[in-house]
Amino acid sequence: MTHTVPTELVLQDSEPGSYSFYSWQNIVIACWSTHGTGPAMQRFARVRDALDRRHPTGVSVVWLIADRAGLPTPEARASAQQLIERYRERRAALAVVIFGEGFWLSAMRAANTGVQSQLRDKVPMQTFNRLEDVVAWLPALHESHTGVRVERDALLDVLSEASASL
Repeated sequence: MTHTVPTELVLQDSEPGSYSFYSWQNIVIACWSTHGTGPAMQRFARVRDALDRRHPTGVSVVWLIADRAGLPTPEARASAQQLIERYRERRAALAVVIFGEGFWLSAMRAANTGVQSQLRDKVPMQTFNRLEDVVAWLPALHESHTGVRVERDALLDVLSEASASL
């Protein structure tokens, strides 16, 4: 059954200058202004757990990474892998947006490609450098997995609002 969950963008947790975690409908949006750390991932896990309890049909996750935020620590990468494994049956899609250009963007995309290859059969995942590309990719996957229709224009507005915290 397809339905729409009308909600607004809600800030769930933040550390000024480091990260902000939001929820919108049954989507988690993680904004990383600096590199991810183990403690930050623990706080993200609490947000993800809470959203999972509210939306047992599934959740999509969008990571927005600021220009030159830096690579996540090994502890943060391990925590991310554990979360991906724990929620793989209840995740509709994982979108990663890496803002920036040049060497920074190449390094982050290379690091993310390694993660993506490990997840190939576990969860639909794509890496982007524009919000518009996420908006073109995510809604159909999200709806087919969760039954929640995401309007493209609303998603773009929400992602733009969240990315302002970077």
